[in-house]
Amino acid sequence: MGGYGRHRTAFKRGGWAGLGAELAADRARLWKRNLGRDDRVVSDHGREARYPFLDEEVVATLAATPLHLLCDPRRPPGVGDKLVLRLLARSIGLSRCASLQKRAIQFGTRIANKNVSGTALLSPDIALDELVHPNAALTAAEAASPAAAAPPRGKPRESLAKPTKRRAGGRLAAKSAAAAAAVAAVAAYARLPEGAPRGPLTALPLSRVSGRVSRGATLAAFETLHPDGLAVKPVSWVVGEEGLSMLLGAGTVEERLLRLGFEKRWIERRRAAGEAFRLALFPAEAAEPATWDGVFNVVRETFPEAAPKVLARAGELRALPFAELQARATAGYLRGASYFEVNEAAMAGASEDSRYLSTARLASEQCEGRVEEVRGWLYHVLGLSDLFDGAGSTVLPDGRRGVGEFLIRNRRVADFGEAFAWVELTP
Repeated sequence: MGGYGRHRTAFKRGGWAGLGAELAADRARLWKRNLGRDDRVVSDHGREARYPFLDEEVVATLAATPLHLLCDPRRPPGVGDKLVLRLLARSIGLSRCASLQKRAIQFGTRIANKNVSGTALLSPDIALDELVHPNAALTAAEAASPAAAAPPRGKPRESLAKPTKRRAGGRLAAKSAAAAAAVAAVAAYARLPEGAPRGPLTALPLSRVSGRVSRGATLAAFETLHPDGLAVKPVSWVVGEEGLSMLLGAGTVEERLLRLGFEKRWIERRRAAGEAFRLALFPAEAAEPATWDGVFNVVRETFPEAAPKVLARAGELRALPFAELQARATAGYLRGASYFEVNEAAMAGASEDSRYLSTARLASEQCEGRVEEVRGWLYHVLGLSDLFDGAGSTVLPDGRRGVGEFLIRNRRVADFGEAFAWVELTP
């Protein structure tokens, strides 16, 4: 929460983005620098530590909170740092404690320096319950009870003799620390308040981060990368460095979405339905480029039941223009409709209309798997619209080439652990 001198130094050198990057680096190396050491010390005394402030929901909430609400280096020490903890302390009556300057317990207390407020020099008018909450203290009888006594050194309690495999920070340790720090740094930049000084985008580790614009009217819509969920949308479209630079650039949210290739009528329809937009940030990984080769790889791995019919038409899909396939489909199985019209009539990726080619319908014996049918399935299930041409980048409505885009398997955002962030895209 920005309590160290190096956090103020980072802010002076790089503004809010610099501070965010430093805090992100702290979180990324926490398991290695702090928790490993602490665990060894505590375990040697037969105990296992609990870290309530490292609860996953607590960490996720703090990571999603605008940085200036957590710490403000423009304000003096003891005031602008650790804002949340200071407000909490005041709310439970620890008014004197709430204004003390933070000092590290092992090296930074400087107990011999009477000029440092963190030493908590007591004047006669300070009551004990202004520094320590009454409910947090043990009575003399409780402290002397056998239950409070520690087991002999090196002799762990029976219930803790076998350390748990999953410790606080274990998920973060399993992720790439560099990737987690990169995600947090980009998120900190994206959350900077309007008018705040910003460093150049080139200073951000955008090459290590992928992003996706999602939308929804409920919190449940943001539990997965795609709001329709894993069953309906097994695959998600994401952008890389080019797309993130565009989304983090100047202009209103609508202007940035339009530059990325979203249609104005689609944006307006979603807003009219009461949906909000968020930018998902997560580590760049082995996502498939949105080329025909990439699409076929995704089909092989994710849709084995549909793969034979799709791959059998690979050559035709590459060679035939979308307009010709649309014309064939409209004159044939779509019975006068377009891929777009049939797709719009579907609800949450499902439709009773037999013209809507779900994976089950394409894989069924009743479907011949003609090339125009396969193209309909790609349109409905994978989202390959009329603008997709297999070149690996978006195509704007006016025909200009947009940014590079990629395909990855849809997943729950909780699976990313610390290496994930939502950023509100407010109008």
